[in-house]
Amino acid sequence: MTKKSVKDKKNKENSATIEVPRERKRLIPTSFQDSGQLELFEVPQDFVQDSTEDMELLQKISELPAKEKKRLHEALMHEEKSTETITIEQDERNKIEERFYRTIDSKQEFGISRALADKTYYLPQLLTSPELIRQEGTTTYIIKSSTPDSNRGTITLEHRLQASSEEEADLIAEQIVERLRGILHKIWMGTWKLANELKRFTFTFKLKDLMELCYPERDTKFQAHEKVEFYEHLRSLENTKILYTRKGEAEKYHSIEFRLLEIHHKSGKKEDHPQELTITILNAPSLQNEKLAFVGAAFKHKTLELHVDDMSLASWIQVRKSQLKDNGPPTISVDEDFLFKLARLEGTAKKNKSVAKKRLVDKLNRLIEKEVILNFSRPTGSLGNPKWLILF
Repeated sequence: MTKKSVKDKKNKENSATIEVPRERKRLIPTSFQDSGQLELFEVPQDFVQDSTEDMELLQKISELPAKEKKRLHEALMHEEKSTETITIEQDERNKIEERFYRTIDSKQEFGISRALADKTYYLPQLLTSPELIRQEGTTTYIIKSSTPDSNRGTITLEHRLQASSEEEADLIAEQIVERLRGILHKIWMGTWKLANELKRFTFTFKLKDLMELCYPERDTKFQAHEKVEFYEHLRSLENTKILYTRKGEAEKYHSIEFRLLEIHHKSGKKEDHPQELTITILNAPSLQNEKLAFVGAAFKHKTLELHVDDMSLASWIQVRKSQLKDNGPPTISVDEDFLFKLARLEGTAKKNKSVAKKRLVDKLNRLIEKEVILNFSRPTGSLGNPKWLILF
């Protein structure tokens, strides 16, 4: 990442949220000064080693196309002249239209964009053996993994983290990978359920409301330390993105970036767990030409009642169901070894396959209880890699 410099970066009193002109249609929370003292293109290598938020901001800006960097610069320098600035929440394209729900029963289900759900479908492969890459001269590390999809494209997962040493980075990376299979996956699904209720891809909400949505069976108040941890999970999701590259016409490659979410604004007395936030879970304005961006994959409301250890299995099965043809049979067959991976039972299966099968049956029965699946059929025989049949 090419780092950027900002003069007087520690003078926080004059910092402001900058509205970017209409072409960008999104907010970038910044620590830039109202005076507009800013260098977007040339930067000293030793800038900002002590601020995670500044580094995250600079990464967002570094990923903007050159034209949009220029527009941001103009908005900062001449904000009073920008008569067409709007906020992301005012953008009509951030509304979730009725067409999104055509294959969704809103009484029982919520939707996640197929363009994104079809990519998270590959999370089991992406999280199997990711690389950990250090950005030279910084304390920034990137968890990175790529896999081909069924359309001859390439899906890449990236998660950015800060660590003071390689040993610490390895430890954090292991935790992140484990959380992406469980708690982070659950919270991400919770943000989509809330987006469905508000019918917006960008929305403002109270932190405790999202926590209650992610833990629907909780009947006690959330403690301060739980709110701090939950907000850290949201920040971790913001640092996670999926890149999709495919070959288009005339052998040209087409790339799309999906951030699992973006935090635009936060408010409240506590910096480590804000009371209210504004986030985006799909950058709708940039995806207008993506055919499946505004088609929902259906997920049962009761999915969020499942334990985090069951999220990867429940999510994958429901994405696979959304990919079935309307006139096809409401069933899928899945290799047993892959089901063990989805159910996070690989280690158990290596030690004792009979125990792994019993625990897999318990998990599938929980999916039946939460109406994620209708039934399942265990394979007969033990030759090769047997397949399990899942019924919807």
